[in-house]
Amino acid sequence: MSFSSVSPQVIKSQSYMQTPAELSTIDYSKLITWGMASLALALSALSLYLQRRDKKPRLIVEHQLGIRPIELKIDDAGGHCYLDDYCMVVTLRNPTDKEIAASEIYFVRDRKPIELTPWKHLPIVASHKKQEVLIPRDELVKRLVNNKTKASILVKDSLGNSSYSKKRLFDLDDAVSFFPSTHEYIKFVEKHNKLKDDREREDS
Repeated sequence: MSFSSVSPQVIKSQSYMQTPAELSTIDYSKLITWGMASLALALSALSLYLQRRDKKPRLIVEHQLGIRPIELKIDDAGGHCYLDDYCMVVTLRNPTDKEIAASEIYFVRDRKPIELTPWKHLPIVASHKKQEVLIPRDELVKRLVNNKTKASILVKDSLGNSSYSKKRLFDLDDAVSFFPSTHEYIKFVEKHNKLKDDREREDS
């Protein structure tokens, strides 16, 4: 078919161009399709990350020097109570959806782990909960060569996963560093001295 034989109607149909409104509709349609595909990909990646994270759950480990009722006191009648004493307070936070059973705890200095014996058995930390592990000062002094040191805490769980705290500087010989403030330290000393005086008065 020659150009001269083409009817005006055919030429008009072949040279038809989309209006701006039609182009806009197509662009929005492509944008929505692309957005949905990107969202699906992001959700898939997030799901994969969460699955892998739950296969190797990690604790958040925080530690500081503090005072807790860990000193056993037995009275003359055979009863007992616990008095405040110096210790390291290790807080274990579980941000995962699975419970984590702590199995070992170490003091890490210069990349050398030193195993510690806690005051009580290491806990099972429930999902999105926290537990405290107490290490008596006497235990730290016995295990460490230098009482003033910068170190971190390593906690291993029953699955073999390792969780570390940040490094902190400690001075086990500085009694005030076990308290939030000097005022709290003075209150503790006064209370301790009063109990000592009461015991001596009872023995006399």
